[in-house]
Amino acid sequence: MAGDALSWFAIDYADGPHHLICRKGANDMNVSWLLRMSLWARNPPSAARVKFVFGIVAICLVLFGIEKLFGWPDWMTPNRLRP
Repeated sequence: MAGDALSWFAIDYADGPHHLICRKGANDMNVSWLLRMSLWARNPPSAARVKFVFGIVAICLVLFGIEKLFGWPDWMTPNRLRP
């Protein structure tokens, strides 16, 4: 079994020294994100922090909905100073 694992590592290692740690793909995860998730699993955020984050997301969604419903006001559109 150990020989199989080492040969698998050698095949992937041929693509580059950091191929196993930080691949450049949409479905691959960076080690820093894995460490952050590990810390969150050990010390989850407080209920107040979760409510705060959901409140900010709700405010953003309300503003987005208002903009889509009523449109962007002309007085908030920046004008070019130079033609």
